[in-house]
Amino acid sequence: MSDSHRTTKEHDHIIACKSVSYALSSPIDTFRQNRLLLHPMTMRKLVKGGISAYGASFCIAYPCHKVMALCSEKFNMKNVAPIIFGVLVANIVKTPILMNHKSFQTGLSLTKKFNVNTVKEVIKISMVEDVIEESAKFAFARYNMKQRSDTTNINSSHNKMLICCLQAAALFSISYPFDVLKNRRMYSTANINVSSSDFFVKAIHKNIQNMMFFSMIYKG
Repeated sequence: MSDSHRTTKEHDHIIACKSVSYALSSPIDTFRQNRLLLHPMTMRKLVKGGISAYGASFCIAYPCHKVMALCSEKFNMKNVAPIIFGVLVANIVKTPILMNHKSFQTGLSLTKKFNVNTVKEVIKISMVEDVIEESAKFAFARYNMKQRSDTTNINSSHNKMLICCLQAAALFSISYPFDVLKNRRMYSTANINVSSSDFFVKAIHKNIQNMMFFSMIYKG
């Protein structure tokens, strides 16, 4: 298999794993988003949130990783450069997609709650977060894929699970502060209900999501 084909397959696998893990963990996030706004939780929001979570994740991950693969294969870019270009392209669509996703989760009206200035602020925050988070996530994913394909690797299932847990915890520590900042702007208020328990709800959601992602990467 050529390096070019291998790179494309790696990115396709990451796109699929991101989409599935985000959708499967979405009920926890839907619960949290409604809790932040003190909105009632309904089964309709859970179902719509899960469906939109898969679509949103795929529509964001696809352009990001396709651009990353293109930069690596065609332009021979190395290290963080492909990630930066991938994030730049993905952020063109990311914020409107996530805002629409949150409207499915919470029942908020986009036209009433969001404006151009809000979008600009969220994009700026997302750009910084995504470059840092995607760099770590891609490095972890590549490591897991390398371990999976290494026939001499004798890591037990227990050790692999521990590695996934540590990787998930590292990503959560990066993303949580940015998440609070984005929510405050998306919901156009600094008075959302960010309690101490919100940290634990978000930790549960993000760590489960990332553990599923890294586990799927390991299994192939």
